[in-house]
Amino acid sequence: MSSERFKIGRLELHSPFLDFTLAPWWETGPSEQEPLTCEQLRKIYLQNGGDQIKGKILKTDGITVRDLDGSEVPAEVLNISGLFQVLVNGETLTVCAFRRDIPGVEGRGDVGIGILENDSLLPIKNGRVFPEEKGDQIKGYEDPKRVQIGNSWVLIMTKVKKEGWQMSFQLDSDLNRLDEYREFASGPEGMKDITLVELQDGRILVFTRPEREIEYLSINGHLDRVTIKQVGWIIIDDLTQLTPETINRAKMIENLFAWGEWGGVNDAILLENGKIGVLGHIAYEDKEHNKHYYPITFEFDPETGLVDNFQIIATKDNFPEAKGVAKIVKGKKETHLVDVVYFNGMDAYELEVERDGKIEKIVMIRYYGGAGDKVPVVLEKESTFSARPKRFIKLYEQSRQLQAV
Repeated sequence: MSSERFKIGRLELHSPFLDFTLAPWWETGPSEQEPLTCEQLRKIYLQNGGDQIKGKILKTDGITVRDLDGSEVPAEVLNISGLFQVLVNGETLTVCAFRRDIPGVEGRGDVGIGILENDSLLPIKNGRVFPEEKGDQIKGYEDPKRVQIGNSWVLIMTKVKKEGWQMSFQLDSDLNRLDEYREFASGPEGMKDITLVELQDGRILVFTRPEREIEYLSINGHLDRVTIKQVGWIIIDDLTQLTPETINRAKMIENLFAWGEWGGVNDAILLENGKIGVLGHIAYEDKEHNKHYYPITFEFDPETGLVDNFQIIATKDNFPEAKGVAKIVKGKKETHLVDVVYFNGMDAYELEVERDGKIEKIVMIRYYGGAGDKVPVVLEKESTFSARPKRFIKLYEQSRQLQAV
């Protein structure tokens, strides 16, 4: 975030990982171009009838995770990726990756792979995606997403560490053997929500999510601190340039979130007009320390760095079955996470519908994610992007019944 927006100019200390600014309160308020708040965007979404389309909580019977004592227990599944393909025992399967948590335990889960079928997420049957010594879990990671760059799939995950986290990038050179994935790059320490998308000319747009701490003198004379999480972007020629140093040089997208709120990019798709269709999240914490997370979409112009068509695309109102649902840790419900909807991935496909007596083809988006930081959800609705995506998925046999208009 630039000094222009916050009119800060007294004391700034910079490092590759953190910007620290000390300024009086009258120089740290929002600018005249302050964007809409989460609550304003949510009200617009509901006024436009956005809550009329209902999503689904997926069934996860049969998906287990290893408990701290080594036993297999039913897993808490959330934050599903978009679809991709893997080779299992000579058979190509269409699968998705997902975060798999140990019930009641914070930060000790892993990433699993499963098949989306009707309203269920099923474990891989009759074979393992990974070599036998790895089992069917990627330990120490969470929130997976997959991106196709050229002829390769990149699996992007958050590596959970003793202190903080780090993004991991793993490359599959022959497209469909998940057991061949190897980490080829990592993000800066402590940075989440790094996302890749291939541009029309073959270069790669990298979205980043740096954090910046600001200490300022409040109106009552106290020294207050706020952490600002914004979205950055940088274009690289190829994956060899994906390094922490390059990621830290990203430019900031100005005026994306309101003062005191934050967000990030979760997935992105190239549109026919050359812009990027972005799936992300926007969030804030209220006075009672409850967190409110909403999925958003917007369009990003890689030529100018400008954003338009910014909107919330879902709330808990789209998931009646998830009302009041939240993670339970050590027997206590994490009530501050009740109003959390997080879409981790998206796929575009075409669907023929009848409108005004005519058959027309529309672009649908299937969003995958989690609610309450506890259950896996899927929502399908007509695309909010102003242009058609350049790449569509096929409605694979396993998931063909997930259509909704």
